[in-house]
Amino acid sequence: MRPVETLPPRIHSKIQVPEDPDACWTWGACVSPAGYGRVRWEGVTREAHRVVYALLREPIPAAMVLDHLCHDPNVCTRKGRECPHRRCVNPMHLKAVTVAANNLRSLAPPALNAQSDRCDNGHLYVTGSFRMENGSRRCLICRREKDQRRRPRGVPRKDRAAVREFRAAGETPERRARDAEIVRLRDSGMTFHAIAAELGISHSFASARYNRTTGSDPTSAKLSGRDARQTRVRELAATGMAPGEIAATLQVSRVTVFRDLETSRVDYRADWPPARIREFRTTLGLSQRELAERLEVTWSAVSLWERGRSNISWFIAARLQALASERAL
Repeated sequence: MRPVETLPPRIHSKIQVPEDPDACWTWGACVSPAGYGRVRWEGVTREAHRVVYALLREPIPAAMVLDHLCHDPNVCTRKGRECPHRRCVNPMHLKAVTVAANNLRSLAPPALNAQSDRCDNGHLYVTGSFRMENGSRRCLICRREKDQRRRPRGVPRKDRAAVREFRAAGETPERRARDAEIVRLRDSGMTFHAIAAELGISHSFASARYNRTTGSDPTSAKLSGRDARQTRVRELAATGMAPGEIAATLQVSRVTVFRDLETSRVDYRADWPPARIREFRTTLGLSQRELAERLEVTWSAVSLWERGRSNISWFIAARLQALASERAL
């Protein structure tokens, strides 16, 4: 390594070199937000420790970073920008390593996982006890124990009745009560997303528990739940509730409400020409804006209907028919 005096004066003047040659050389000028020294070199702002290393020791290989050997993550109590070792530019405290090797010397979760020789349940990682999945180790012993809890030994996965009986034997009263609540809410017409929000679980978990509890395949369960919801939507629509109110009551979207109503709609559009809409509004003593508020549309839509410039939808015609039946008009 070349002596520090061979550095350009502009760089040498910014380094605090102690009497002990093995101590850290502290950079005393500009520092980056990450805590590393910065210096302008060859027209580019670079990290000071990389510039000093290349000038006094050797060029840094491509795709390599410099690891501060003076920094011990288990000893240094100051992290990030406050760490004093990041300002060190002593070439003897630096080593060119790969990014992966540099990360493994930290205390980040990936580094701690890589340094561990056991899984979360204490099973030792040895040849044949784990496999790599997406760059992570998966314990095969834990996987086998999980399968044994879910399915008895010797019973094929396709024998769903035996698997269901085995799992039911290990169910706790709390789980049975939760599954019963999921079935009750689903049969009442609620979607799995609404059930998940109500019980604090995921919608996929609610769907799986419902199908497992009722003993039906997922397709039939979805159809049964949809039929119950459609029936409930039609009942609420018959009372004169607006689509937005129905959606809020059943915790579904307005699009779902319109689709459910469309499956069994009665088309009254031919009974409501523009002249009858105007006559009906006048008979009720409503303005275009007041009628629009009752139908949950804009007043300009009502104006276009009365002038024959726009056609009403089947749902608006049904709402007008229901309103006329209430007033016996």
